[in-house]
Amino acid sequence: MRPTLISLALAALIVLTPVVAPHASADDRDEQEARALAVRFMERLRDADDFGTLMKEFFPEDFAARVRAAVRETSAEDEFFFVCDRAVLLRATDADLRRTYVALMNFLSQQDRLADAAWVRVQLEEKMGGADSDGGGDPWARYLRLAADSIPEEAFRIAETDPLLKTALDPELVRTAAERLGAEGTEPADAEAEAKAAAGEEAEGEAAAERARAAAVRDLPRLRALTEKLERLAALLRGAAAKLRAQTESLAAAYSVSAESLGKGLFDRELNVYKLESETLETPALGLPAGSVLIRARIYPYEMAVARVGGRLTILAAYPDFDGD
Repeated sequence: MRPTLISLALAALIVLTPVVAPHASADDRDEQEARALAVRFMERLRDADDFGTLMKEFFPEDFAARVRAAVRETSAEDEFFFVCDRAVLLRATDADLRRTYVALMNFLSQQDRLADAAWVRVQLEEKMGGADSDGGGDPWARYLRLAADSIPEEAFRIAETDPLLKTALDPELVRTAAERLGAEGTEPADAEAEAKAAAGEEAEGEAAAERARAAAVRDLPRLRALTEKLERLAALLRGAAAKLRAQTESLAAAYSVSAESLGKGLFDRELNVYKLESETLETPALGLPAGSVLIRARIYPYEMAVARVGGRLTILAAYPDFDGD
């Protein structure tokens, strides 16, 4: 269950995309070091399971100032500002910006962790030939339903108190996707039906974006309240993922299925930087002057902006890689 469109809108509270020149500029040594840095970041995230810890270890001390600089440097018409008024980010304290970033990234990360736990459970059911499953059916559809059904009710109650969160944590969207997926292949492919389905999904996306714009964060109290709720949601999702993993391990033991044969979630797969680009900034961005070399490293499920600061390569920002690999 990758983050929804509105999770992308939530990520826009912090994520900013610098304008870069189309040609690569980093040397091989920098690119190799950037790959190693991205892998090390993900290894630590697996161990710590908390972006707060990684902020202290990997990000520059002036992270908040760089975010603020990026807000000033980016066009007011940029799509990344439609859910958070730029004036709010400019007025926010360093502590506000760091806390919001950590809370948001932990929330998105725990969505992925819960999805991984659901996927491992479905893999176990497949190995057991459907035993103890919800009646079989397409495994991807079962995975989506299980991920949605595992979200605690308390999380939904919290999400109901903020319009952005209500859309971001909507189980009906996931269940609808599961039902569509489960129905695939039951009837002959119909080009017209497929076109209608695609048009419907596009309309849903546009409607979701409009809801996000209407629910934009326009003052500091709302930003701080949203941050606190994101922290509570991340804790609830973390607990739900741990519970589902424990249930899966218990079920595997009951059916004499070894833990090694369960399979792994995407978060646990071999770490690999599957795309790395190095480019020259055309304009100042993230606190870097024009002409600086920016390296983008993509390693599931994040993209990282890396640059040399104070003589060493540093991660300036990490954010969801919504394009996928």
